[in-house]
Amino acid sequence: MWTEELKDAAKAFEGTCASLGEISDALAVSDDQVEDLLLDAGLERCSDCEWWCEVGELIGEDGMPSPCPSCCE
Repeated sequence: MWTEELKDAAKAFEGTCASLGEISDALAVSDDQVEDLLLDAGLERCSDCEWWCEVGELIGEDGMPSPCPSCCE
């Protein structure tokens, strides 16, 4: 559904706390599509600090959802 170019552009938000609206505006996609695009790009938001992180970073050693490594320090 997404082009590789758009997914690469979405990956640029890793390590930021940009809002869905900011990302939507920057990537010219609808607000409803932003989270799906970011997930397809391998990013999701940390539940504690709300920074965009790689999906694998938000799974703890026990296989359960976990805050990002920065929050766990």
